Amino acid sequence: AKAEERAGGLTVPTAGQVFFLGAASVTVVGPLKSYDETNDTSIVLRIVYGKTSFLFTGDMEASAEADLLDAGVTLKSTVLKVGHHGSSTSTSYRFLREVAPIYGVISVGVDNQYNHPNEDVLSRLRDADVVLYRTDMQGDIVCTSDGETVTFYTAKENNLPTNPTEGDKTTSDSS
Repeated sequence: AKAEERAGGLTVPTAGQVFFLGAASVTVVGPLKSYDETNDTSIVLRIVYGKTSFLFTGDMEASAEADLLDAGVTLKSTVLKVGHHGSSTSTSYRFLREVAPIYGVISVGVDNQYNHPNEDVLSRLRDADVVLYRTDMQGDIVCTSDGETVTFYTAKENNLPTNPTEGDKTTSDSS
């Protein structure tokens, strides 16, 4: 109502649309269809800047992930914003293999009522050797790209191991 009131209207992007932010291209890759599950209706964006790419999945769950995979959508990305706050319903093995991210970011609150991120998702990310950043542990996370490499800055706990296996003392490679 406010958008109409201000004569701006409301535009809902559709899969396949591309727009540019400076030299970066932004492709709307999902959702591909209507879903009963609201989380699967999340707008999914893939941003490409030079040789780096970022996949933002919102709260998309495994069924919408499968639809993107089955449709052959380009998903490979340098950085993955992990789906649905690291919920067990997202970031399936098949999806993670196709995206093949070097880095992952989980946006999640400290001590949240859903106990996100889920240990199964953390395990899948470990198995894929994804360097993980988490807002519940590191606060604000800023990722920049020069078109060749990405650099991460965190508000706190820069060298904190964000996804260790039990007894693992390895730290993430953050700047």
